[in-house]
Amino acid sequence: MGIDSNDLLLKALDSNGLDSIYDILTLTDTQIDTLSFNDGTAVMVPSLASRNKLRILRSWNFHLQ
Repeated sequence: MGIDSNDLLLKALDSNGLDSIYDILTLTDTQIDTLSFNDGTAVMVPSLASRNKLRILRSWNFHLQ
């Protein structure tokens, strides 16, 4: 799919147990803002741009219904 396996957003989604599109589409803004990934040395937070992509996906899906 062309997504780097080291992508911080993917790691944050995985470490927070979000493994389906339903899980992603039902995230609140607060939950999106608190996504993080602990790599063993530090807590890493996905960039604002990455988190905004989740909001865009959620909004796009809402308008399809």
